[in-house]
Amino acid sequence: MLTGFYEEMEKLETERLVKLLTLGGRIAGLIDKASVVIPTLPTRR
Repeated sequence: MLTGFYEEMEKLETERLVKLLTLGGRIAGLIDKASVVIPTLPTRR
């Protein structure tokens, strides 16, 4: 499964990959902030 993921990542243009990773980081940050407001959400480690 991860092999397929990495193959797909290799096909992406660098600019698009950077945008995707940036968006993922922002979403992770929102989840972290939401876990403070809603304590039932697990926190990232």
